[in-house]
Amino acid sequence: MDRAEGKGNRPAVIAALCGTGALFLVLSLRFGFYYDLNDDWMMGHLLSGAYTGEGELRNIQSLFPLSAVLGGLYRLAPAIPWYPLFLMACQAGAVLLSALCTGRYEGRKRVAAAGAAASLLTVLFFAAELLYHLVFVQYSVTCGMLLAAAAIWILTRTQLTPKTCAVPALLILLGFLLRSEMAVFLLAFPALAFLYRCVQLWRRERQAEEKEEEGAKEADRAERRREEAQGNGRRKRKSSFSRAVLFPCVCMALVLAAGMGLFEGIDKAAYSSPAWTEFRRFFDARTELYDFAGGAPDYAGNEAFYDSEGITKEEVSLYQNYNFALDERIDASMTERIAAYADGAKTRSLSLALWVYLHQVLVGKGDAPWPMVSMILYGVAVIGLLFSDFRTSLSLLTEKDETKRRAVRKSARRETFLKLLFLLLVFAARSALYLYLLYNNRPVVRLTHCLYLLEGILVLAVLFGDAEGETKKAEDGAGYVLVLLVFALAAFLQARSAVTEYARREEINTAYTALTDYAADHPENFYLCDVYSAVDFTEKLFSPEQKKALNWDVAGGWAAKSPLSAKKLSLYDIDDPGEALVERSDVYFVTKTGSDTAWLSDFYASEGLDITITQTDTIGEDFAVLSVTQS
Repeated sequence: MDRAEGKGNRPAVIAALCGTGALFLVLSLRFGFYYDLNDDWMMGHLLSGAYTGEGELRNIQSLFPLSAVLGGLYRLAPAIPWYPLFLMACQAGAVLLSALCTGRYEGRKRVAAAGAAASLLTVLFFAAELLYHLVFVQYSVTCGMLLAAAAIWILTRTQLTPKTCAVPALLILLGFLLRSEMAVFLLAFPALAFLYRCVQLWRRERQAEEKEEEGAKEADRAERRREEAQGNGRRKRKSSFSRAVLFPCVCMALVLAAGMGLFEGIDKAAYSSPAWTEFRRFFDARTELYDFAGGAPDYAGNEAFYDSEGITKEEVSLYQNYNFALDERIDASMTERIAAYADGAKTRSLSLALWVYLHQVLVGKGDAPWPMVSMILYGVAVIGLLFSDFRTSLSLLTEKDETKRRAVRKSARRETFLKLLFLLLVFAARSALYLYLLYNNRPVVRLTHCLYLLEGILVLAVLFGDAEGETKKAEDGAGYVLVLLVFALAAFLQARSAVTEYARREEINTAYTALTDYAADHPENFYLCDVYSAVDFTEKLFSPEQKKALNWDVAGGWAAKSPLSAKKLSLYDIDDPGEALVERSDVYFVTKTGSDTAWLSDFYASEGLDITITQTDTIGEDFAVLSVTQS
């Protein structure tokens, strides 16, 4: 890049830096940042050492190469919140990189302001799509943002070479390390972006060749016609297509496949011990049972299955209230059998999924503002393409050269057709993935909102990107204004939702803080907490509570029965939590005040134990501390 181009780039760079900085500064001052789910909360605790007392190299969810680096950093410098910093760096970095890419300048001063506007519009787009998730941070959404930045990088390149493809490949692989299932789920969108850009570059190359042929002499034209008649021209086009489309696509696919295969192999080796292998079987079966099969079916009505498998009514209750860590008999094999039975009994209907998609998702019932943003972007893009095609037709009315008029008209129609076809492919990809979620009863917002994010990026590429990958000029400012208003409205609606949710989290976390304070004030005891009594608790990313107390744990959840859970319990000489709860006077059960504990008495009765449950203390107004003793 020469000096003039660097100066031309400066407004866009400044706009990208200021826009991204302002977005995250405002969010940090107004809200702070919360872990969205217990998954993220637990991952942070495992890596930081708040769960077992030292930074762990495995956090169960992310692939081992990434978790080992983060856990190792905690061991080297435990005072630094590495995991929250990593998540925030990924999110802010994705927004900043995307804004820099869309605002990049091609060396003409007259579009420098447009580049700056494009950078700010990109920041606003991320706020419109994900502001709520920027406040309540989720590692799956962070993965989606990394893939979004990869797609934007691809769409704004003037050429696709191994060097320019290195950045999106690294972003996708980083997302894969963070949340492999999410990266694979969303991979279709960067792939479509890559294909779209390759075709654009190929068409640009073909158009340049055609212009060169137009400027050649008549004799040279005749020679070219003879070569084409002999097949040379066709071979040239094939070579051009291979160089511009096939070669980059194949190279990118090979790099990603090799990287993902390598990371998966390292991860499998890191979790290859018998204890981890057994836990991963249990974890996968538990995920299948709760996330896709709808949980353990009631004992009533399914007695034949449960009795034939030797599964008691009380164990079914433990599955249903998530407190399965109390029962040593609950293992991978039992969970796999229940998951298979629940999956077989569950009704899945493609027609029902399609009905829900058509009648609720597309019209945006209960999921505003995401469908609104999506449909408006599609509408503006289609109308813009048709108007552009119409404008081209009008401009050709004064063209006297019939051959030129036909050539320009043919090229414009082909461009319009390809872009409309691309929009159809994007919508089909989003619809297919959304239907998959509906079919499996899994349309959770961390998945669906990332679909809208990636979809919006590809639609915007059609709306504001031309064949050179530059931002459009001032005559297309109407589209900017309309999209700006839509994004501003969507960001406002998300900010309003974030305010409401933030107030709720602050109230709930008052009780959570009281619980951790209580445990820290009684280090001689160990406290097992009912899962559903603690399910709403999360923490701020940079919270001092993370290392306040080791002597408490939930009596289930996704980390239960893992080697890390066993390690934590071993610090207090506990092998079997259910047994320790009855036999030891320093192990207590914590539940919401006034909660029914009949299920706990029934469970021990099924084990041949008659127990007495006594409330020994309270934690504020929210929790009761229970002593469980054998009568």
